[in-house]
Amino acid sequence: MSARTRPTLLLATASVAVGLLLAPGAAFAATTAEDPTDNEQCYEDLGDEACTDDPAPSDEDFGPEDLSAAMEAVETASAAAGAQGWKTVQGVVATPSSGAPVEGEATSQVDAVNRRLTWHVTADGGIDVGGAVDAAKGTWQPPEEAWQKSVLTMMGRPEVTYVFTAGRVDLAEYLEEGPAAMATDLVDRLDAATEVTREEHEDGSADYRVADEDSEVTLHVGADSTVTGRDYRIAEEDEVFETSTAYTYGPQSISMPSATSTIDAKTLRSGRAYLSMGNLVNNAAGSGAANARKAAKGRKVAVASVRNLVRRAAAAANGQAGAAVVQIKDINAGVRVYATNPWTRKSVAYTVTAAGKKVVVKKAS
Repeated sequence: MSARTRPTLLLATASVAVGLLLAPGAAFAATTAEDPTDNEQCYEDLGDEACTDDPAPSDEDFGPEDLSAAMEAVETASAAAGAQGWKTVQGVVATPSSGAPVEGEATSQVDAVNRRLTWHVTADGGIDVGGAVDAAKGTWQPPEEAWQKSVLTMMGRPEVTYVFTAGRVDLAEYLEEGPAAMATDLVDRLDAATEVTREEHEDGSADYRVADEDSEVTLHVGADSTVTGRDYRIAEEDEVFETSTAYTYGPQSISMPSATSTIDAKTLRSGRAYLSMGNLVNNAAGSGAANARKAAKGRKVAVASVRNLVRRAAAAANGQAGAAVVQIKDINAGVRVYATNPWTRKSVAYTVTAAGKKVVVKKAS
C-alpha cells in the first residue's frame, strides 16, 4: 500500500466522524409544495393535449439543465424526509497501485428532534472508533493521540473509549453535507462534467450520474424523489478510491456513551501533566534555587528569598502543565518541593534550602 492510500481512507472515514454524511440544517425547516394544477379544469378548457405531462427525457436527450431541474426537487424532498432523523451507512474501498485493497465502513445516526448524533468507523488495520454529539451538552471523541492512551494506562482506565468535552455545539457544522446536499453536490460537478446521464427504473426510482476525466458520482433517487444512496469513484496516479453510501430516513433512537466508557477532557489534560511529574518538580526546584542564588548577588542567601522564588518557579511549572501538580511546603531553612500522582500514588520530592552563600537542592525520600 502506498503512503497516500491509507491516509486517504482514514480521511474519508473520518468525514463521518464530523458528520459529513449527515443532512444539512435546512432539513429541520423544509416544507413541500402542493401541485397547483387542476386537471379537470384543464381538460374542460384546453383539451387533452394541453394537459398531458411532458414525457421524461430519455438517456439520449437528458442533459445538464435537466439534471439541475431534477436535483431541485430531490434536495427539497430529501430535506423534508430528514426532518426527524436519518441514518447513513458508507462503505469505503481504497485500492493502491500495488497490494491489497483497504476497506472500511462508516455509520452515522442523527436524531434531529433531540439534536443528537452518533458515528462509528471500522477499517482494515484494526481501526474501530466512534463518537457522539449532543447539541446541548457537548461532544464525545475517541482518544486517538498517543499521550491520551498513555494517560489512560497510567490512570488504570483502559476501558475508556470516549473523551467528553462539555459545551453547547452548533450542529450546523456537522450537518453541512448529507442526503439533501448530495443533490447540490451533483449539480456543482456539472462544470467539469464530460458525461451526464439518467437511468430510470420501473418502480419510479432513478440513477443520476455525472462523470469527469478522473471521477464519477451516481446519485440513487427513490420514487419519492429522496436520495437513497450515492456511489463515488476517483482514480488518481494508479490508485482508486471508492465509496458506496446508503441513506434511510425517520426517527432515530440514539444512546449517548456511558460514564464507564467516558473520561472528561479536563481530567485527561490534568492526567497528562502527571506523566512528566518528576521533571516538573525537578525543574521547579532547580529553577527556584538558581533564581535565589542570583538574587543574593554573592551575599548570604535569605531563607525568605528561597521560599518566595521557588514558589514562583512552581507556579510557572503548574501553569505550563495546566494543572496544580507541584506543591510547596516550608521547612527549616527553605522549602520542600513535591508532587503525588493521585492515580498511582507515587511521589517525588526535593528540598531547597539556604546554606550561607549557597542554595542546596537535594532529592528527598
